[in-house]
Amino acid sequence: MACPPSLFVARQLELLEREREEAIAQTELLRTCRSPQTLQRHGLALLALQVIGARTGLGGQCLLELGPAVAGGRFPPHQIRPNDVVLIERNDGTGDASGSKSGVVWRISDARLIVALDTELPDGWGDRCRVATQPVYSTVLGRMRRSLQRLQRRIEENDAATLLDVLLRGHAPRFDYRVKIEQWLDPSLNASQRAAVQLAISADHLALVHGPPGTGKTYTLTEIIRQYVQRGKRVLVCGPSNLSVDNLAERLAPHKIPMVRLGHPARALPSIVEHTLDAQTRNSDGGAVLVDVRRDMDAALARLPRCKKHSERRNIYNELRQLRKEYRRREAKLVEELVGNARIILCTLSGADSRQLQGQTFDVVVIDEAAQALEAECWIAMHRANCVILAGDHRQLPPTVLSNRTRASVERSVLATSKDPAVFTLDVTLFDRMLAQHGDTVKRMLSTQYRMHQDIMAFPSLRFYANELTADDAVRARLLSDMPGVDATDDTTIPLLWIDTAGCGWLERVEEDVRGRSGDSRFNPGEAGQVVRHVRQLVEAGLPAESIAVITPYNAQVAHLRDKLRERYPQLEIGSVDGFQGREKDAVIVSLVRSNDTGDIGFLADYRRTNVAITRPRRHLCIIGDSETVGKSDQFYRQWYEWMTEHAEIRYADANDDGEDE
Repeated sequence: MACPPSLFVARQLELLEREREEAIAQTELLRTCRSPQTLQRHGLALLALQVIGARTGLGGQCLLELGPAVAGGRFPPHQIRPNDVVLIERNDGTGDASGSKSGVVWRISDARLIVALDTELPDGWGDRCRVATQPVYSTVLGRMRRSLQRLQRRIEENDAATLLDVLLRGHAPRFDYRVKIEQWLDPSLNASQRAAVQLAISADHLALVHGPPGTGKTYTLTEIIRQYVQRGKRVLVCGPSNLSVDNLAERLAPHKIPMVRLGHPARALPSIVEHTLDAQTRNSDGGAVLVDVRRDMDAALARLPRCKKHSERRNIYNELRQLRKEYRRREAKLVEELVGNARIILCTLSGADSRQLQGQTFDVVVIDEAAQALEAECWIAMHRANCVILAGDHRQLPPTVLSNRTRASVERSVLATSKDPAVFTLDVTLFDRMLAQHGDTVKRMLSTQYRMHQDIMAFPSLRFYANELTADDAVRARLLSDMPGVDATDDTTIPLLWIDTAGCGWLERVEEDVRGRSGDSRFNPGEAGQVVRHVRQLVEAGLPAESIAVITPYNAQVAHLRDKLRERYPQLEIGSVDGFQGREKDAVIVSLVRSNDTGDIGFLADYRRTNVAITRPRRHLCIIGDSETVGKSDQFYRQWYEWMTEHAEIRYADANDDGEDE
């Protein structure tokens, strides 16, 4: 490594501290400058809730059920989702937020919200409350800081681990190509997937799996993990998000390999709950000893509503605390046995710092979505092994960083040769750095994609993947009109469409920030009208609304589109490009938003965001945008629009058409 390891780690610690300060500042700004009503209007809170009931859930958690205070009411539009961390505050009109509790959303519907808490609500709360989303940066950043401090100590002590040589000291990775795969556990893998598996299995310390959109990265990683287990290896499987971990858990589950999914049970997908540590603890032979304790806990919770005296309620809360303490003591013995016997442990990168893994080591760490993970986050897991397999796509969006953002892309040669630690910012990932320093010899790219029509795939392949992607025969020519119940119309028989708003005068508008000043987010009512029109045409042709996604780079446009579409099409998915990474739909409508007289495209200049947007659809991609703005001062967008004029259908919006029903 050109940059000395000690300076590199010191730089990472400095950047993490800036990130922590920025996270605190933003959280305080959000809570002090916005009223609860404003938070609800932006989808970040739900007010006027009543406590419907409570019961004991997985791992002894208290599952608190909430609903609208008005009988028969429904929640307003919001952005609260399962796995979100939320803050529950009393809402009895006193303005007293004392005793507020943090929890994790377990289930949510139009009129019911279930939140998992570590303990019950404080005594004397009443039955009215409100819920707001809560940033979790502080906890995660703390774990990353500890992992870097440990790395710093290893460097100072001249730790001879070969993985440190490869990742920090610039040594070339080694591969034992004598290691051959004699039996493919998944015989359906294509040639590029098999090449990636072979590279990973032969790696002594490092290998990269580059998975462009729709190329079967999860299937490939599943084979890698199973091959390692078949060779008697113990594998730690991680990702930056719960969803990335659960997707792999779903693929591994049918193969009956002893595995444990760590983490809060409320954050696991329903399909893999039985593999969580909490569920296995409950269902194991030793789990029967916990049944009586849980029964006593539920009985105590059931007595609470009938208690009128403060002293009686206090006694019940004391009883619950003692029961929960006994439950966790007994549970700890079972946890140690289950984790120690598992061949595969799955958790988020942050979760690799959990107490359940104390003292545990592994032969290999597999990190999915590594191009979306901060390097410091990866080190939390990598301390536990001397071999790491990184999988991801550096041509899609990097990790979200609040502070010290770098330019959209950093030249590989700069990363590979610079001795200046200032070159490295938090959104330069370990995946980026290893590819820059060691080149393509350390990676294999998956080249057959199973998602997109070949015309939708063509430009991303040309611009981002050296024109090496090919569409599988099963998806190469499929259209919306091939779906059952969908009519053949001008919209459903074409894979690519650009609705050009140039000349319509539909200029972007700027949303006010929390202080009432001009913010960073933008919306475009004119483009929103064209979105409404195209959604209506697709639905009228027979395409179900749940098969359509509307995505846009700006949260302000997301909110504007939800106001216009949610009531009419409740199953329609509307979200930001960043939030849709890793997802797909049959039809995707992209609103670019930017339309101005200066050609300013803002953070559209990070072309990875556009790559994500245009690789989400299976059968139909519709772009709505002003070609004069996006192509006036930017070569990439000019080339894209010119390519679209040759390979897609171009329609010109009518300035008098607002997209609403006549």
